[in-house]
Amino acid sequence: MSELKKIQSDIAKVSNFYAQTFKIGRDKDWYILKLQEEMGELSKAYINYTGRGKNKDGNFQNELIEELADVFAHLLLLCDSLDVDINKAIQEKWLRFI
Repeated sequence: MSELKKIQSDIAKVSNFYAQTFKIGRDKDWYILKLQEEMGELSKAYINYTGRGKNKDGNFQNELIEELADVFAHLLLLCDSLDVDINKAIQEKWLRFI
């Protein structure tokens, strides 16, 4: 099992636990909509990190890192929900050039 596949599997376990604990129903649209929500949070964190947000006080690097992790995790969850082998897709789409 590739490292990315292992990470994807572990993220799915955490997500499933979270959904069960908080009684979150996830239909076929949930994954893409949740990813979009997380992208909005990443955009806000980036604006804060680059000093263009309303709040100028504080170190926003940790917020940015956490939102990047959320987006990555939710992208992997979306791939899992669509039965997409993202490792293979990256190999074929991007890494074929090297």
